[in-house]
Amino acid sequence: MIIHYTKRSKDKPEYMTTVEFDASKIKGKFETINIQAVADYIAITFYKEEHSNLILQREMIPAHRVEHIWVKDI
Repeated sequence: MIIHYTKRSKDKPEYMTTVEFDASKIKGKFETINIQAVADYIAITFYKEEHSNLILQREMIPAHRVEHIWVKDI
């Protein structure tokens, strides 16, 4: 899964850059990726063992900044 979203520069807030989040580049072994729209965020959660709710990593991306989402079975 790849998400392109915009991000403002801290040094120059008038400039916006496009950032890429690529789930295939996450290190470690995970069993499940869960993608949800939660309030104003896209939440991506990586579970080591979903049945035991063991979370390896979670990413929160502001929904209003998302430009494109590509979902591909990995």
